[in-house]
Amino acid sequence: MAIGGAAAVLVATVPASAFNSGSDPSTYYNRVVSGIEAHRGWQNTEGVAFEPVGAFTQRLPDDEFDDILLNLVNWYRGDNGLPALEQFEPLRAQSAIRSNLLADRATLDLEDKWYAGDAFAACNPVSDVFSISAQSTGKPEDVYYQWLVDPAARNAILVHDPGAVGIATVTQDSQSYTTMRIVQGSCPGSGMPFRVEPSGLPKPTLRAATLPDGEGLTVSVQRRGDSQQLVEVQQADGWRWVKWKDFFLQPGTRQLRVFPPAGQYRVVIPRQSGYDFALTGVLEVAGPPAQ
Repeated sequence: MAIGGAAAVLVATVPASAFNSGSDPSTYYNRVVSGIEAHRGWQNTEGVAFEPVGAFTQRLPDDEFDDILLNLVNWYRGDNGLPALEQFEPLRAQSAIRSNLLADRATLDLEDKWYAGDAFAACNPVSDVFSISAQSTGKPEDVYYQWLVDPAARNAILVHDPGAVGIATVTQDSQSYTTMRIVQGSCPGSGMPFRVEPSGLPKPTLRAATLPDGEGLTVSVQRRGDSQQLVEVQQADGWRWVKWKDFFLQPGTRQLRVFPPAGQYRVVIPRQSGYDFALTGVLEVAGPPAQ
């Protein structure tokens, strides 16, 4: 009851929002998305079966909701003798990307495997990242209490020596999805956003096109040498790319034809055999030919 009473007072007296998401989603996300995708390319993960960070519904986070929730979290930290978390808007935009993906799928059960590496696009150096999410019907207190009764979430809230925090809540179909990322490190980062560092390797020429009848794809590779090249055909599955099939191609030979099910595809060559990665744009397939 003590926590509930204090929380009620805090919510009633919370100041105007310290968060500022603005009014234009593309402007809000553009720099952060570009920084994350550039950093993934710098890490040699670009184009090789990872979830594209830009493929999410761009809802702006709720500034007032998140400000109230941050004040509740900081009250709890203060009650435990810990310093307040300081909000950092670029890190919050990363949290909002996660919350939007959860809202798109209407679930909290999505792997969050990229957040530790992506944090470097906003904060650098980073020693650790703590990430927790919640689903509610629209009250910051609901999220706060969910986190307090979850040992993992409570431990994340009570982390010592934090560097910055980003809390972001978006709403879809009367459900709110909240993500909080706490970074131990320095924010903002140096050199943000990361540039794609050149590998010094030549790029193979990768060509892929939809067949005239739309029933399949043609794929070919051009480069020097005669060693075979691994090629992967990826299919769009909601907001992520998954492997449909991989195979080896002999450079310079005739086009290979493949006939995947109907859907959106791209073709990727991972970095290999002394050559850099390459990938195509999105290709639409109507479906395999009738038998």
